[in-house]
Amino acid sequence: MQLYYWNPMRELAEAQRQFAAFFGETLRQEPRPHNGHVTWTPAVDVSETVDAYTFAVELSGMNPEGVEVEVKDNTLTIKGERAGASLKENERYHHHERPMGRFARVFRLPKPVNSEGVVATYHDGILSITLPLRDEAKPRKITVQG
Repeated sequence: MQLYYWNPMRELAEAQRQFAAFFGETLRQEPRPHNGHVTWTPAVDVSETVDAYTFAVELSGMNPEGVEVEVKDNTLTIKGERAGASLKENERYHHHERPMGRFARVFRLPKPVNSEGVVATYHDGILSITLPLRDEAKPRKITVQG
């Protein structure tokens, strides 16, 4: 008879590996049908400085005119549509990963922004949006009088 030493940490590490593999496959941003249209979700990085929020949206292969950016009531909405690549006659896909169809991302901003000063630029497939904070949202130093 062989004795087996049970190590709960080994089982926990294996469960963590399996969860990571499962969610890595499941949460991959595949195009999916929604209300009769194919939708997808572009990757977004959000950062904050003392003066502004900055959003970097991955939209490679898109025409900037096909993207709408709106700021209303401290909510940023980014939406658009990426057309699918057209195949030539007698051509078919063996593998297709690039997403196509409509997308929409909505972000509630925790601090008030100056909607008049928002700047959006598109370069090398990245949509960059800078939303300056309103003055009342910026930190300020208070001098203590004595």
